[in-house]
Amino acid sequence: MSASCADWAVDFLAAQEIEFIFGHPGGPVLPLYESLRKSSKPRNILVRHEGAGSFMADAYAKVTGKVGVCMSTMGPGAANMTIGVATAMSDSSPLIAITGQLALKNLGKGYQQETDHQALFRGITKATIQVKQASAFPEAFERAYRIAISGRPGPVHIDIPVEISGAEFAFEKPPRRILREEYGGGVRANIVQAVEILRKASSPVILAGGGVIMGNASSELTEFAETLQIPVATSYNGRGAIGEDHPLSIGRAGEYTPSYSRRLLDHADVILALGYRFTDVSTEGWKISSQCKIIQIDVDPSEIGKNFTADVGLVGSVKEVLPQIFMEMKSQNDSVVRRSDWVEQVSAFRAKWKSWYSSVENSDNVPIKPQRVMKELAKFIDDEMIIAAGAGRAKMWAASVLPILKPRMWIHSGGYAVMGYELCGALSAKLARPYAKVIAICGDASFQMHAQELATAVEQEAPFLAVVLNDMMLASIRNAQLKKYGKDFGTSFKLDVNLANVAKAFGAEGHRIEKPSDLSEGIRAGLESSRPYVLDVVIDGAEIPTFEMP
Repeated sequence: MSASCADWAVDFLAAQEIEFIFGHPGGPVLPLYESLRKSSKPRNILVRHEGAGSFMADAYAKVTGKVGVCMSTMGPGAANMTIGVATAMSDSSPLIAITGQLALKNLGKGYQQETDHQALFRGITKATIQVKQASAFPEAFERAYRIAISGRPGPVHIDIPVEISGAEFAFEKPPRRILREEYGGGVRANIVQAVEILRKASSPVILAGGGVIMGNASSELTEFAETLQIPVATSYNGRGAIGEDHPLSIGRAGEYTPSYSRRLLDHADVILALGYRFTDVSTEGWKISSQCKIIQIDVDPSEIGKNFTADVGLVGSVKEVLPQIFMEMKSQNDSVVRRSDWVEQVSAFRAKWKSWYSSVENSDNVPIKPQRVMKELAKFIDDEMIIAAGAGRAKMWAASVLPILKPRMWIHSGGYAVMGYELCGALSAKLARPYAKVIAICGDASFQMHAQELATAVEQEAPFLAVVLNDMMLASIRNAQLKKYGKDFGTSFKLDVNLANVAKAFGAEGHRIEKPSDLSEGIRAGLESSRPYVLDVVIDGAEIPTFEMP
Protein backbone atom coordinates (compact mmCIF):
# COMPACT_ATOMS: atom_id res chain seq x y z
CA MET A 1 0.00 0.00 0.00
CA SER A 2 1.77 3.13 -1.26
CA ALA A 3 0.55 6.45 0.10
CA SER A 4 1.79 9.66 1.63
CA CYS A 5 2.16 9.67 5.40
CA ALA A 6 -0.48 12.39 5.53
CA ASP A 7 -2.92 10.20 3.59
CA TRP A 8 -2.23 7.31 5.96
CA ALA A 9 -2.81 9.56 9.01
CA VAL A 10 -6.19 10.77 7.69
CA ASP A 11 -7.24 7.20 6.87
CA PHE A 12 -6.14 6.08 10.33
CA LEU A 13 -8.26 8.73 12.08
CA ALA A 14 -11.23 7.80 9.89
CA ALA A 15 -10.75 4.14 10.86
CA GLN A 16 -11.12 5.18 14.51
CA GLU A 17 -14.52 6.72 13.60
CA ILE A 18 -13.30 10.22 14.43
CA GLU A 19 -15.65 12.66 12.74
CA PHE A 20 -13.85 16.00 13.01
CA ILE A 21 -10.42 17.59 13.10
CA PHE A 22 -10.47 21.05 14.68
CA GLY A 23 -7.59 23.10 13.39
CA HIS A 24 -5.95 26.06 11.73
CA PRO A 25 -3.55 25.50 8.82
CA GLY A 26 0.01 26.70 8.27
CA GLY A 27 2.91 25.73 6.04
CA PRO A 28 4.15 22.65 7.95
CA VAL A 29 0.69 21.00 8.04
CA LEU A 30 -0.28 21.64 4.41
CA PRO A 31 0.35 17.98 3.42
CA LEU A 32 -2.21 16.94 6.04
CA TYR A 33 -4.70 19.53 4.81
CA GLU A 34 -4.24 18.31 1.26
CA SER A 35 -5.07 14.79 2.44
CA LEU A 36 -8.14 16.10 4.29
CA ARG A 37 -9.25 17.87 1.10
CA LYS A 38 -9.18 14.58 -0.80
CA SER A 39 -10.98 12.63 1.93
CA SER A 40 -14.58 12.80 3.14
CA LYS A 41 -13.62 11.82 6.69
CA PRO A 42 -12.72 13.21 9.14
CA ARG A 43 -14.38 16.56 8.44
CA ASN A 44 -12.16 19.61 8.70
CA ILE A 45 -13.42 22.35 11.03
CA LEU A 46 -11.55 25.59 10.37
CA VAL A 47 -11.43 27.56 13.62
CA ARG A 48 -10.52 31.21 14.14
CA HIS A 49 -7.98 30.44 16.87
CA GLU A 50 -5.95 27.33 17.63
CA GLY A 51 -6.89 27.50 21.31
CA ALA A 52 -10.54 27.31 20.32
CA GLY A 53 -9.79 24.25 18.22
CA SER A 54 -8.21 22.49 21.19
CA PHE A 55 -11.25 23.37 23.32
CA MET A 56 -13.52 21.89 20.67
CA ALA A 57 -11.47 18.68 20.51
CA ASP A 58 -11.71 18.35 24.30
CA ALA A 59 -15.47 18.97 24.26
CA TYR A 60 -15.93 16.44 21.43
CA ALA A 61 -14.21 13.82 23.58
CA LYS A 62 -16.43 14.66 26.54
CA VAL A 63 -19.67 14.55 24.57
CA THR A 64 -18.94 11.40 22.55
CA GLY A 65 -16.38 9.42 24.56
CA LYS A 66 -14.26 9.25 21.39
CA VAL A 67 -10.84 10.80 20.86
CA GLY A 68 -10.86 14.50 20.04
CA VAL A 69 -8.32 15.71 17.47
CA CYS A 70 -6.90 19.19 17.04
CA MET A 71 -4.17 20.40 14.69
CA SER A 72 -1.98 23.45 14.31
CA THR A 73 1.04 24.75 12.53
CA MET A 74 4.39 25.26 14.25
CA GLY A 75 5.45 27.86 16.81
CA PRO A 76 2.68 30.29 17.81
CA GLY A 77 -0.02 27.97 16.46
CA ALA A 78 1.23 25.13 18.62
CA ALA A 79 1.58 27.43 21.63
CA ASN A 80 -2.01 28.65 21.20
CA MET A 81 -3.21 25.06 21.16
CA THR A 82 -1.65 24.16 24.52
CA ILE A 83 -4.46 25.64 26.64
CA GLY A 84 -7.07 23.13 25.47
CA VAL A 85 -4.57 20.30 25.62
CA ALA A 86 -3.86 21.19 29.26
CA THR A 87 -7.62 21.19 29.85
CA ALA A 88 -7.83 17.66 28.44
CA MET A 89 -4.97 16.56 30.68
CA SER A 90 -6.67 18.00 33.75
CA ASP A 91 -10.05 16.46 32.88
CA SER A 92 -8.75 13.11 31.55
CA SER A 93 -10.15 13.63 28.05
CA PRO A 94 -8.72 11.42 25.29
CA LEU A 95 -7.22 13.78 22.72
CA ILE A 96 -4.58 13.83 19.99
CA ALA A 97 -2.88 17.16 19.30
CA ILE A 98 -1.05 17.24 15.96
CA THR A 99 1.56 19.89 15.22
CA GLY A 100 3.46 20.50 12.02
CA GLN A 101 7.19 21.06 12.32
CA LEU A 102 10.14 22.28 10.27
CA ALA A 103 12.02 19.79 8.13
CA LEU A 104 14.38 17.83 10.37
CA LYS A 105 17.46 19.19 8.59
CA ASN A 106 16.44 22.74 9.49
CA LEU A 107 15.83 22.24 13.21
CA GLY A 108 18.16 24.25 15.42
CA LYS A 109 19.01 26.87 12.81
CA GLY A 110 16.80 29.58 14.26
CA TYR A 111 14.13 29.56 11.57
CA GLN A 112 11.18 31.90 12.00
CA GLN A 113 8.62 30.39 14.42
CA GLU A 114 10.96 27.51 15.30
CA THR A 115 9.89 25.97 18.62
CA ASP A 116 10.70 22.82 20.53
CA HIS A 117 7.15 21.44 20.46
CA GLN A 118 7.95 18.42 22.58
CA ALA A 119 9.23 20.65 25.37
CA LEU A 120 6.08 22.76 24.99
CA PHE A 121 3.69 19.80 25.38
CA ARG A 122 5.64 17.50 27.68
CA GLY A 123 4.13 18.73 30.95
CA ILE A 124 0.53 18.77 29.71
CA THR A 125 0.23 15.41 27.91
CA LYS A 126 0.51 11.72 28.68
CA ALA A 127 3.16 11.49 25.95
CA THR A 128 4.74 13.54 23.17
CA ILE A 129 5.97 11.79 20.03
CA GLN A 130 8.00 13.22 17.13
CA VAL A 131 7.91 11.18 13.92
CA LYS A 132 11.40 11.18 12.40
CA GLN A 133 10.96 8.76 9.50
CA ALA A 134 8.11 7.68 7.27
CA SER A 135 8.47 4.02 8.18
CA ALA A 136 7.69 4.88 11.82
CA PHE A 137 4.42 6.65 10.97
CA PRO A 138 1.96 3.80 11.64
CA GLU A 139 3.65 2.86 14.91
CA ALA A 140 3.63 6.50 16.10
CA PHE A 141 -0.07 7.05 15.41
CA GLU A 142 -1.18 3.71 16.80
CA ARG A 143 0.92 4.23 19.92
CA ALA A 144 -0.40 7.76 20.41
CA TYR A 145 -4.01 6.64 20.05
CA ARG A 146 -3.56 3.69 22.40
CA ILE A 147 -1.94 5.89 25.06
CA ALA A 148 -4.75 8.46 24.75
CA ILE A 149 -7.52 5.92 25.42
CA SER A 150 -5.78 3.54 27.84
CA GLY A 151 -5.97 3.59 31.64
CA ARG A 152 -6.83 7.11 32.69
CA PRO A 153 -7.49 8.80 29.32
CA GLY A 154 -5.68 11.96 28.34
CA PRO A 155 -4.04 13.95 25.56
CA VAL A 156 -1.09 12.83 23.43
CA HIS A 157 0.97 15.12 21.19
CA ILE A 158 2.31 14.10 17.76
CA ASP A 159 4.89 16.36 16.10
CA ILE A 160 5.35 15.80 12.35
CA PRO A 161 8.19 17.42 10.38
CA VAL A 162 6.89 18.64 7.02
CA GLU A 163 9.06 16.37 4.88
CA ILE A 164 7.71 13.33 6.78
CA SER A 165 4.00 14.15 6.44
CA GLY A 166 4.41 14.73 2.70
CA ALA A 167 6.62 11.67 2.09
CA GLU A 168 5.43 8.73 0.00
CA PHE A 169 5.94 5.31 1.57
CA ALA A 170 4.97 1.72 0.83
CA PHE A 171 3.02 0.85 3.97
CA GLU A 172 2.70 -2.86 4.67
CA LYS A 173 -0.85 -2.68 6.07
CA PRO A 174 -3.77 -0.25 5.86
CA PRO A 175 -4.82 1.59 9.03
CA ARG A 176 -6.66 -0.58 11.57
CA ARG A 177 -9.12 0.13 14.34
CA ILE A 178 -7.52 0.42 17.78
CA LEU A 179 -9.80 -0.67 20.64
CA ARG A 180 -9.54 0.32 24.27
CA GLU A 181 -8.15 -2.41 26.48
CA GLU A 182 -10.36 -2.65 29.55
CA TYR A 183 -8.60 -2.25 32.86
CA GLY A 184 -8.99 -5.22 35.20
CA GLY A 185 -11.03 -5.41 38.38
CA GLY A 186 -9.93 -5.01 41.96
CA VAL A 187 -8.11 -7.47 44.20
CA ARG A 188 -10.61 -9.82 45.87
CA ALA A 189 -9.28 -9.26 49.40
CA ASN A 190 -9.82 -5.53 48.98
CA ILE A 191 -13.30 -6.11 47.59
CA VAL A 192 -14.23 -8.18 50.62
CA GLN A 193 -12.85 -5.46 52.90
CA ALA A 194 -14.86 -2.79 51.05
CA VAL A 195 -18.03 -4.86 51.40
CA GLU A 196 -17.46 -5.24 55.13
CA ILE A 197 -17.18 -1.47 55.56
CA LEU A 198 -20.27 -0.78 53.43
CA ARG A 199 -22.29 -3.46 55.23
CA LYS A 200 -21.82 -1.69 58.56
CA ALA A 201 -22.38 1.83 57.24
CA SER A 202 -25.45 3.67 58.46
CA SER A 203 -25.03 6.90 56.48
CA PRO A 204 -22.84 6.18 53.44
CA VAL A 205 -22.43 8.52 50.47
CA ILE A 206 -21.14 7.77 46.98
CA LEU A 207 -18.92 10.41 45.43
CA ALA A 208 -19.05 9.98 41.64
CA GLY A 209 -16.37 11.68 39.59
CA GLY A 210 -15.43 12.06 35.96
CA GLY A 211 -14.15 8.49 35.97
CA VAL A 212 -17.77 7.28 36.02
CA ILE A 213 -18.58 9.34 32.93
CA MET A 214 -15.43 8.49 30.98
CA GLY A 215 -15.77 4.83 31.95
CA ASN A 216 -19.43 4.70 30.82
CA ALA A 217 -20.40 3.34 34.23
CA SER A 218 -23.48 5.45 34.98
CA SER A 219 -25.92 2.55 34.75
CA GLU A 220 -23.79 0.44 37.10
CA LEU A 221 -23.61 3.34 39.55
CA THR A 222 -27.36 3.97 39.48
CA GLU A 223 -28.25 0.30 39.98
CA PHE A 224 -25.77 0.02 42.86
CA ALA A 225 -27.08 3.16 44.56
CA GLU A 226 -30.74 2.17 44.16
CA THR A 227 -30.26 -1.36 45.44
CA LEU A 228 -28.22 -0.32 48.48
CA GLN A 229 -30.06 2.97 49.02
CA ILE A 230 -26.91 5.10 49.04
CA PRO A 231 -27.18 8.81 48.16
CA VAL A 232 -24.87 10.08 45.40
CA ALA A 233 -22.97 13.35 45.11
CA THR A 234 -20.78 14.21 42.13
CA SER A 235 -17.78 16.32 41.28
CA TYR A 236 -17.94 18.98 38.55
CA ASN A 237 -16.82 16.39 36.00
CA GLY A 238 -19.11 13.70 37.39
CA ARG A 239 -22.34 15.64 36.83
CA GLY A 240 -24.93 13.46 35.12
CA ALA A 241 -23.37 10.22 36.39
CA ILE A 242 -26.75 9.89 38.09
CA GLY A 243 -29.64 12.11 37.04
CA GLU A 244 -29.83 15.13 39.33
CA ASP A 245 -33.60 14.66 39.46
CA HIS A 246 -33.11 11.18 40.98
CA PRO A 247 -34.32 10.83 44.60
CA LEU A 248 -30.85 9.62 45.64
CA SER A 249 -29.02 12.52 44.02
CA ILE A 250 -27.45 15.00 46.42
CA GLY A 251 -26.18 17.09 43.51
CA ARG A 252 -22.65 18.35 43.20
CA ALA A 253 -20.17 18.24 46.08
CA GLY A 254 -17.40 20.73 46.78
CA GLU A 255 -17.16 24.47 46.23
CA TYR A 256 -20.21 26.68 45.71
CA THR A 257 -22.77 23.99 46.45
CA PRO A 258 -26.09 24.10 48.33
CA SER A 259 -25.63 23.93 52.08
CA TYR A 260 -27.68 20.72 52.33
CA SER A 261 -25.10 18.79 50.26
CA ARG A 262 -22.27 19.92 52.53
CA ARG A 263 -24.31 19.04 55.61
CA LEU A 264 -25.06 15.55 54.30
CA LEU A 265 -21.42 14.90 53.54
CA ASP A 266 -20.55 15.99 57.08
CA HIS A 267 -22.96 13.31 58.34
CA ALA A 268 -21.53 10.53 56.17
CA ASP A 269 -19.77 7.68 57.97
CA VAL A 270 -18.50 6.04 54.75
CA ILE A 271 -17.57 7.56 51.40
CA LEU A 272 -17.38 5.35 48.32
CA ALA A 273 -15.36 7.40 45.82
CA LEU A 274 -15.78 6.29 42.21
CA GLY A 275 -13.32 7.81 39.74
CA TYR A 276 -13.38 10.85 42.01
CA ARG A 277 -10.29 12.98 42.51
CA PHE A 278 -10.22 14.60 45.95
CA THR A 279 -9.19 18.12 44.93
CA ASP A 280 -9.68 21.55 46.48
CA VAL A 281 -12.83 22.23 44.41
CA SER A 282 -14.37 18.77 44.83
CA THR A 283 -13.95 18.81 48.62
CA GLU A 284 -14.54 22.52 49.26
CA GLY A 285 -11.04 23.37 50.39
CA TRP A 286 -9.81 19.88 51.32
CA LYS A 287 -12.50 19.31 53.94
CA ILE A 288 -13.42 15.66 54.64
CA SER A 289 -14.46 14.40 58.07
CA SER A 290 -11.61 12.54 59.76
CA GLN A 291 -14.18 10.11 61.20
CA CYS A 292 -15.34 9.05 57.75
CA LYS A 293 -14.03 5.84 56.18
CA ILE A 294 -13.05 6.09 52.51
CA ILE A 295 -13.28 3.39 49.85
CA GLN A 296 -11.68 4.60 46.64
CA ILE A 297 -11.93 3.08 43.15
CA ASP A 298 -9.82 4.62 40.38
CA VAL A 299 -8.26 3.47 37.15
CA ASP A 300 -5.19 5.58 37.97
CA PRO A 301 -3.17 4.04 40.84
CA SER A 302 -1.58 7.40 41.64
CA GLU A 303 -4.98 8.81 42.67
CA ILE A 304 -5.57 6.21 45.39
CA GLY A 305 -4.87 7.90 48.72
CA LYS A 306 -3.29 10.88 46.97
CA ASN A 307 -4.85 13.61 49.11
CA PHE A 308 -6.85 11.61 51.68
CA THR A 309 -5.95 8.23 53.10
CA ALA A 310 -8.14 5.49 51.65
CA ASP A 311 -9.19 2.76 54.06
CA VAL A 312 -9.59 0.55 51.00
CA GLY A 313 -8.13 1.26 47.56
CA LEU A 314 -9.24 -0.59 44.44
CA VAL A 315 -7.34 0.02 41.20
CA GLY A 316 -9.49 -0.54 38.13
CA SER A 317 -12.32 0.90 36.09
CA VAL A 318 -15.53 1.69 37.94
CA LYS A 319 -17.43 -0.31 35.32
CA GLU A 320 -15.42 -3.44 36.21
CA VAL A 321 -14.94 -3.05 39.95
CA LEU A 322 -18.36 -1.81 41.13
CA PRO A 323 -20.25 -4.91 39.88
CA GLN A 324 -17.71 -7.07 41.72
CA ILE A 325 -18.50 -5.26 44.98
CA PHE A 326 -22.20 -5.59 44.17
CA MET A 327 -21.97 -9.33 43.59
CA GLU A 328 -19.97 -9.83 46.78
CA MET A 329 -22.58 -7.93 48.78
CA LYS A 330 -25.44 -9.92 47.25
CA SER A 331 -23.66 -13.15 48.14
CA GLN A 332 -23.90 -12.18 51.83
CA ASN A 333 -27.46 -12.69 53.04
CA ASP A 334 -27.46 -9.72 55.40
CA SER A 335 -25.43 -7.33 53.22
CA VAL A 336 -28.23 -5.51 51.39
CA VAL A 337 -29.62 -3.17 53.99
CA ARG A 338 -32.38 -0.59 53.56
CA ARG A 339 -31.35 2.81 54.83
CA SER A 340 -34.78 4.45 54.75
CA ASP A 341 -34.03 6.85 57.62
CA TRP A 342 -30.87 8.11 55.93
CA VAL A 343 -32.56 8.49 52.54
CA GLU A 344 -35.48 10.34 54.13
CA GLN A 345 -33.01 12.66 55.83
CA VAL A 346 -31.42 13.41 52.45
CA SER A 347 -34.83 14.19 50.96
CA ALA A 348 -35.82 16.42 53.87
CA PHE A 349 -32.58 18.43 53.77
CA ARG A 350 -32.91 18.97 50.04
CA ALA A 351 -36.59 19.98 50.20
CA LYS A 352 -35.93 22.49 52.99
CA TRP A 353 -33.07 24.09 51.07
CA LYS A 354 -35.09 24.34 47.84
CA SER A 355 -37.94 26.00 49.69
CA TRP A 356 -35.56 28.64 51.02
CA TYR A 357 -33.79 29.15 47.69
CA SER A 358 -37.04 29.69 45.79
CA SER A 359 -37.46 33.06 47.54
CA VAL A 360 -34.15 34.20 46.04
CA GLU A 361 -34.59 32.89 42.49
CA ASN A 362 -38.02 34.48 42.04
CA SER A 363 -36.71 38.03 42.29
CA ASP A 364 -38.10 40.62 39.85
CA ASN A 365 -35.32 43.09 40.62
CA VAL A 366 -33.45 45.06 37.96
CA PRO A 367 -30.59 44.56 37.21
CA ILE A 368 -31.59 40.93 36.87
CA LYS A 369 -30.48 38.54 39.59
CA PRO A 370 -28.40 35.66 38.18
CA GLN A 371 -30.50 33.29 40.32
CA ARG A 372 -33.54 34.33 38.28
CA VAL A 373 -31.68 33.66 35.03
CA MET A 374 -30.89 30.13 36.21
CA LYS A 375 -34.50 29.55 37.24
CA GLU A 376 -35.80 30.53 33.80
CA LEU A 377 -33.18 28.39 32.06
CA ALA A 378 -34.03 25.37 34.20
CA LYS A 379 -37.58 25.39 32.81
CA PHE A 380 -36.23 24.47 29.38
CA ILE A 381 -33.81 21.73 30.44
CA ASP A 382 -34.65 18.13 29.67
CA ASP A 383 -32.58 14.96 29.38
CA GLU A 384 -31.49 15.85 25.83
CA MET A 385 -30.14 19.29 26.71
CA ILE A 386 -26.37 19.84 26.71
CA ILE A 387 -24.98 22.59 28.94
CA ALA A 388 -21.50 24.01 28.24
CA ALA A 389 -19.69 26.21 30.75
CA GLY A 390 -16.32 27.88 31.07
CA ALA A 391 -15.00 29.49 34.23
CA GLY A 392 -15.88 32.13 36.80
CA ARG A 393 -19.20 33.00 38.37
CA ALA A 394 -21.31 32.04 35.37
CA LYS A 395 -20.10 28.47 35.70
CA MET A 396 -20.59 28.53 39.47
CA TRP A 397 -24.26 29.46 39.10
CA ALA A 398 -24.85 26.87 36.39
CA ALA A 399 -22.94 24.10 38.16
CA SER A 400 -24.89 24.55 41.37
CA VAL A 401 -28.53 24.89 40.33
CA LEU A 402 -29.06 23.84 36.70
CA PRO A 403 -30.05 20.15 36.62
CA ILE A 404 -27.98 17.70 34.55
CA LEU A 405 -30.05 14.60 33.87
CA LYS A 406 -27.79 12.31 31.83
CA PRO A 407 -24.09 11.56 31.33
CA ARG A 408 -22.11 13.69 28.86
CA MET A 409 -24.66 16.50 28.96
CA TRP A 410 -22.46 18.79 31.11
CA ILE A 411 -19.40 20.03 29.18
CA HIS A 412 -16.95 22.37 30.84
CA SER A 413 -13.33 23.08 31.60
CA GLY A 414 -13.10 21.38 34.97
CA GLY A 415 -9.70 21.13 36.57
CA TYR A 416 -8.14 23.84 34.38
CA ALA A 417 -11.13 26.23 34.60
CA VAL A 418 -10.41 28.05 31.34
CA MET A 419 -12.22 31.20 30.27
CA GLY A 420 -13.64 31.13 26.74
CA TYR A 421 -14.24 27.39 26.74
CA GLU A 422 -18.03 27.46 26.72
CA LEU A 423 -18.68 28.84 23.21
CA CYS A 424 -16.21 26.37 21.72
CA GLY A 425 -17.62 23.51 23.79
CA ALA A 426 -21.17 24.33 22.72
CA LEU A 427 -20.20 24.46 19.04
CA SER A 428 -18.42 21.11 19.27
CA ALA A 429 -21.32 19.54 21.19
CA LYS A 430 -23.75 20.65 18.49
CA LEU A 431 -21.56 19.15 15.76
CA ALA A 432 -21.28 15.89 17.69
CA ARG A 433 -25.01 15.73 18.51
CA PRO A 434 -26.82 17.73 15.82
CA TYR A 435 -30.30 16.96 17.18
CA ALA A 436 -29.58 18.04 20.76
CA LYS A 437 -30.37 21.48 22.12
CA VAL A 438 -27.20 23.15 23.42
CA ILE A 439 -26.78 26.10 25.78
CA ALA A 440 -23.50 27.84 26.60
CA ILE A 441 -23.45 29.62 29.96
CA CYS A 442 -21.01 32.52 29.71
CA GLY A 443 -19.66 35.42 31.69
CA ASP A 444 -19.16 38.56 29.60
CA ALA A 445 -15.37 38.43 30.05
CA SER A 446 -15.21 34.75 29.16
CA PHE A 447 -17.49 35.25 26.14
CA GLN A 448 -15.22 37.93 24.71
CA MET A 449 -12.18 35.63 24.76
CA HIS A 450 -13.52 33.50 21.90
CA ALA A 451 -16.55 35.39 20.57
CA GLN A 452 -15.08 35.09 17.07
CA GLU A 453 -15.94 31.38 17.05
CA LEU A 454 -19.58 32.39 16.57
CA ALA A 455 -18.56 32.90 12.94
CA THR A 456 -17.25 29.33 12.90
CA ALA A 457 -20.59 28.12 14.28
CA VAL A 458 -22.44 30.06 11.57
CA GLU A 459 -20.24 28.54 8.86
CA GLN A 460 -20.70 25.04 10.25
CA GLU A 461 -24.48 25.53 10.61
CA ALA A 462 -24.24 24.62 14.28
CA PRO A 463 -26.89 26.64 16.16
CA PHE A 464 -26.80 26.91 19.93
CA LEU A 465 -27.89 29.41 22.56
CA ALA A 466 -25.24 31.40 24.42
CA VAL A 467 -26.59 33.00 27.60
CA VAL A 468 -24.19 35.71 28.74
CA LEU A 469 -24.38 36.91 32.35
CA ASN A 470 -23.14 40.43 31.66
CA ASP A 471 -21.96 42.46 34.65
CA MET A 472 -19.07 44.26 32.89
CA MET A 473 -16.46 42.83 35.23
CA LEU A 474 -14.31 39.88 36.22
CA ALA A 475 -16.73 39.25 39.04
CA SER A 476 -15.11 36.38 40.93
CA ILE A 477 -11.67 38.04 40.92
CA ARG A 478 -13.15 41.41 41.87
CA ASN A 479 -14.88 39.78 44.83
CA ALA A 480 -11.58 38.22 45.93
CA GLN A 481 -9.94 41.65 45.77
CA LEU A 482 -12.67 43.24 47.85
CA LYS A 483 -12.42 40.53 50.50
CA LYS A 484 -8.66 40.77 50.76
CA TYR A 485 -7.93 44.45 50.15
CA GLY A 486 -11.27 46.25 50.56
CA LYS A 487 -10.88 47.75 47.07
CA ASP A 488 -10.92 46.46 43.51
CA PHE A 489 -8.52 47.30 40.71
CA GLY A 490 -8.23 46.18 37.10
CA THR A 491 -11.29 43.95 37.16
CA SER A 492 -14.06 46.16 35.73
CA PHE A 493 -14.66 47.10 32.10
CA LYS A 494 -15.39 50.74 31.22
CA LEU A 495 -17.01 50.07 27.86
CA ASP A 496 -20.48 48.55 27.87
CA VAL A 497 -20.25 46.26 24.83
CA ASN A 498 -23.61 45.13 23.49
CA LEU A 499 -22.76 41.48 22.99
CA ALA A 500 -25.95 40.80 21.07
CA ASN A 501 -24.68 43.22 18.42
CA VAL A 502 -21.30 41.48 18.46
CA ALA A 503 -23.11 38.24 17.66
CA LYS A 504 -24.90 39.86 14.73
CA ALA A 505 -21.59 41.12 13.35
CA PHE A 506 -20.41 37.50 13.17
CA GLY A 507 -23.55 36.39 11.33
CA ALA A 508 -25.32 35.04 14.41
CA GLU A 509 -28.46 36.36 16.09
CA GLY A 510 -28.71 38.16 19.40
CA HIS A 511 -30.85 40.06 21.83
CA ARG A 512 -30.10 42.07 24.97
CA ILE A 513 -32.28 41.35 28.03
CA GLU A 514 -32.63 43.90 30.84
CA LYS A 515 -35.90 42.83 32.53
CA PRO A 516 -36.64 39.47 34.19
CA SER A 517 -40.02 39.29 32.46
CA ASP A 518 -38.27 39.06 29.08
CA LEU A 519 -36.06 36.10 29.98
CA SER A 520 -38.38 33.24 29.16
CA GLU A 521 -39.28 34.48 25.70
CA GLY A 522 -35.64 35.31 24.97
CA ILE A 523 -34.51 31.80 25.91
CA ARG A 524 -37.27 30.27 23.82
CA ALA A 525 -36.32 32.37 20.79
CA GLY A 526 -32.67 31.40 21.17
CA LEU A 527 -33.41 27.69 21.40
CA GLU A 528 -35.69 27.82 18.36
CA SER A 529 -33.28 29.84 16.23
CA SER A 530 -31.65 28.20 13.21
CA ARG A 531 -28.51 30.25 13.87
CA PRO A 532 -26.24 30.63 16.89
CA TYR A 533 -28.04 33.01 19.24
CA VAL A 534 -26.59 35.24 21.97
CA LEU A 535 -28.76 36.36 24.85
CA ASP A 536 -26.90 39.27 26.45
CA VAL A 537 -28.43 39.43 29.96
CA VAL A 538 -27.58 42.47 32.07
CA ILE A 539 -27.24 41.11 35.61
CA ASP A 540 -26.58 42.36 39.11
CA GLY A 541 -22.82 41.87 39.51
CA ALA A 542 -23.03 42.33 43.28
CA GLU A 543 -24.64 38.90 43.65
CA ILE A 544 -22.14 36.36 44.95
CA PRO A 545 -22.72 32.64 44.34
CA THR A 546 -23.57 31.55 47.85
CA PHE A 547 -25.99 28.78 48.60
CA GLU A 548 -25.82 28.80 52.38
CA MET A 549 -29.25 28.64 53.99
CA PRO A 550 -29.48 30.86 57.12
